[in-house]
Amino acid sequence: MRDADVRILKKIVSEIEYLEKLLGEVDLDAFLADETIERASSMTTINVGELAKRLSEGFYAEHPGTELRFAAKTRDVYAHGYFTLSFETVYKTAVEDYPRLKLAVLEMIEAEEADRDARYEKELMEVIEGGRADLAAGRYVVGIENAKERLRQMEEESSNDFE
Repeated sequence: MRDADVRILKKIVSEIEYLEKLLGEVDLDAFLADETIERASSMTTINVGELAKRLSEGFYAEHPGTELRFAAKTRDVYAHGYFTLSFETVYKTAVEDYPRLKLAVLEMIEAEEADRDARYEKELMEVIEGGRADLAAGRYVVGIENAKERLRQMEEESSNDFE
């Protein structure tokens, strides 16, 4: 998964959490009685869908059954539905569908981060093992910071030789 996909997924979670905070204990009647909450919820749902549209094709190939495709389509309906938008549907999406979607997205993020950690650990072990092989063969390999420090020490030693 691309880094951009992970950032988008995290933003989707953020948008859903905003909806959760906005709606809190708001029931359908209270929701329908508050135009500001209706509009804010609709816009946030559109944001989720817009973000879902920005995920890479590689992401969708890796996760073919994800509900994020539906979020993207929902965005189109909400954004272009004009006066036919049902706020009952917005509410249902926010309180029934998005909590489930949030959990699925969090699982994707967690799996990707675990996979990245495993790849990093493997690469690190390969570098360490390679360094050990170099030491065993009489070659000395150092990191850039160690090299800079050793050069500074050598410069100090050579300047001391001329005093």
